[in-house]
Amino acid sequence: MYQHQYNLAIGHVIEILETAPQEEKFWIYIVLAKLHEEKKDFSSAIQYCYQALQNLPASQTNLTLLLKTILGTNLKNLGDLEKGEEYLLEALEGLGEKEVEEDPNLPKGLKGEVLFHLGEIYRLKNSCETALSCYLQGKDIFKSRKRWHYYYESLSKMGLLYLKTEQWKESRDMFRQVMAFYKKVQNQEKLGETYYYLGLALKKGGKRHSAMTFLKKSLEFLSSKPSYLLGMVYFNLAKIAAFREDFASAESFILKAIQVFDEIQNYASMSEAQRALEKIQNQNQINEIGI
Repeated sequence: MYQHQYNLAIGHVIEILETAPQEEKFWIYIVLAKLHEEKKDFSSAIQYCYQALQNLPASQTNLTLLLKTILGTNLKNLGDLEKGEEYLLEALEGLGEKEVEEDPNLPKGLKGEVLFHLGEIYRLKNSCETALSCYLQGKDIFKSRKRWHYYYESLSKMGLLYLKTEQWKESRDMFRQVMAFYKKVQNQEKLGETYYYLGLALKKGGKRHSAMTFLKKSLEFLSSKPSYLLGMVYFNLAKIAAFREDFASAESFILKAIQVFDEIQNYASMSEAQRALEKIQNQNQINEIGI
């Protein structure tokens, strides 16, 4: 959804909240928390979780595990990895008992969500083996529950993890599976993102011709609005062109990267791109930078 659509949905839910009976308020606050999470307003999502806690039905204490999952996820999204991990581990421990995991009041496969977000935390903390273990356990749960979007998102995150550990073939395999899924469901944004990461895995594995094909393909889906990912597509296209000593194309790509980074006010990446431009203008190749 677009931002204005989220705002309309949130406004409608708040109207419902004003006249809702007490027994329904917990779930309405949960809906508001999830809408704000999807809107990437993580601080507001956390505040609605606390509101939900104050309206927790006394007879349904297992719902605290849902709250801890949402809290941990949004704290992670805000960059508070330690606190996010703490809440998610508490949720994971609570979901360890079969009868709790099967509670009809909890979303099916909630344990998989917890493991997925823990995997994200451990990947960001460079605890790669632990992250992989979480992703593998989570994706098996999603497969058994037929939660395919989470399943393929897990594969995508595993692809990023394999990029980090320089396992190029494994990374490519993950992204190819994800690409096929997003083609099937016609998720244009995710498809553009996946083309980029597949291109990146190919480039880092030395397959530059194929990499350029997928990177250019990603532009069909990403070029409608400036983003960090779009800037990195142009940056990596510039690196491949410079490697081929096609410095005219490399300069064209890097200038587009600079423009994108300037528009999104990512001045650190913009400085990297400007240094790369100097090297290109001196007909030198570009050193690698982070993903």
